[in-house]
Amino acid sequence: MAGNPVPPLVPCHCVVVRNDGKIGSCAFGAGQKAKLLKEEGVSPRELAGAPHAATPTTGIVCHATCRNARRIRPENSRPFPGVGAAISAGYRPCKVCRPVAA
Repeated sequence: MAGNPVPPLVPCHCVVVRNDGKIGSCAFGAGQKAKLLKEEGVSPRELAGAPHAATPTTGIVCHATCRNARRIRPENSRPFPGVGAAISAGYRPCKVCRPVAA
């Protein structure tokens, strides 16, 4: 990410949302990162409460910022505070974002 010369044009900031749902730091500051996430349709407030989303249609759990999680229809989305809880409920980790149980 440090080598990305144009992060607003080539987003890489979504990848670094922490597992605990906190935004984390960014070269341009946490406020700018939150703004960029909001512009992409990701709510930092929602991430704080449930940083992982699962769907029974595929049986997969993702980071809420994963491209696969963002395609889940609202009626099929199951929020989870952690990957461990989702795995216990029978979901398997996404092969794209690779969420890890803490």
